[in-house]
Amino acid sequence: MKLFILLLHKELKEYFGARSVLVFLLLLSFFIGYSFITAVQLYSEQSLAAVDNPIYATGFEPCSGIFVPTFGGVFLLFSLFLPFVFIRSVYEEKKNNTIAMLRQMPYPSFLIILSKTVASCFLILCMGFILIPTLILWHSMGGHLPVSEIVLLFLGYGLYGLFIIGVSFFSASIFSSAANASIGALVLIIISWIIDFSKDSQVSPIINIFAKWTVTSNLKIFEHGIFSFSSLAYFIILSLLFIIFSDFFLTSFNSIRYVKIITVLFVFFILFYFITFISFNRDLTESRRNSFSPNVADALKKLPAFQLDIYLRKEDSRFKDFENTFLRKLHLLRNDIKDNIITGKQLSDKYGLFVYKLNGKSTQTYSNSEEEILPLLFKLADIPYSFKADVDSFKGYPIVIQTQLNNVKFIYYLLIPLLLVIIYILNLFIRKKVYS
Repeated sequence: MKLFILLLHKELKEYFGARSVLVFLLLLSFFIGYSFITAVQLYSEQSLAAVDNPIYATGFEPCSGIFVPTFGGVFLLFSLFLPFVFIRSVYEEKKNNTIAMLRQMPYPSFLIILSKTVASCFLILCMGFILIPTLILWHSMGGHLPVSEIVLLFLGYGLYGLFIIGVSFFSASIFSSAANASIGALVLIIISWIIDFSKDSQVSPIINIFAKWTVTSNLKIFEHGIFSFSSLAYFIILSLLFIIFSDFFLTSFNSIRYVKIITVLFVFFILFYFITFISFNRDLTESRRNSFSPNVADALKKLPAFQLDIYLRKEDSRFKDFENTFLRKLHLLRNDIKDNIITGKQLSDKYGLFVYKLNGKSTQTYSNSEEEILPLLFKLADIPYSFKADVDSFKGYPIVIQTQLNNVKFIYYLLIPLLLVIIYILNLFIRKKVYS
């Protein structure tokens, strides 16, 4: 334990004394400020037509309208720049051969990578604190704070940061140069983007299988206001897999390294397999936009498993609308529903159709409306059901901001960067004084 504390102290000291960390935090402050200002301005402009229109006002939710776009700047920086910060931590150890020396001590070798992981997680936590002023500023403007959704958003990006840590350490452990390690980390991160793009373009049915397990698709679940245990487990398991592999490549000899890798891959494959059967999902949005009304949800749970054939291209606006208003709710409620996106000649012959198959029978419709789909489903199952939607009590939170947002610019373009520079200079001064 004493060695771990010493290693952790060393890692934290190196992180907060590194210019790369300072540059990253400065960029983060500017990106958050710009993203927040842009989101507030757009939200305010669109609210002008909704303040006196109760029906239109229900579509205004602060988390999806303000905080998800603000976190979008964090996503870009985490994906494209944060790996450089973490790779440096491992690369310097390899370059100076300190890992080999630490490995000769009578302590578990995994303490090296564990101390780096904990220090990196602490750095991610510090980055999260830079986002806190946006909550205070939004509240001071009169905006509403949906606490559960915001906490979920922080959780999702914290898990994404953990994934970046794992990928960075793994890439740094297998490449001999920092440049190659950086490229390797970016490739591993961007693969998820490529799969998502290919899924929307319907390149191959095989892509659709992997698309459900990309990092970005699981992060979007948190952005949509859904707590999913399987997505939580997915991030933790995948991140740990990369971190453990990085430990193998840094501290294990070739004779036993690959035995360890095969063993760990087998164990983690089993874990991934089991989390596919976990369907613990909760809609934490105040509007319940991801859920059916309680009476509809209770009735849908009684239906037998059914199959849905969709004769639409994924880029079609009708499919997007169907996915957001019905399909996502259905998968959140049940994980035994199969939906097939039809391609090829069949698609052109029946374009626009939704075919529902249940108990050997089928019915079809061109409608993507919940009010028309539900009666068809229950008629197909021979279950009596009278569709009566619950009264929606969510009123929405449109707000017109009259201020010029100069306080946001002051905090994120001047105050936070200035504090970061002062802390960095003080840290350098203290370290020089200690060593002298």
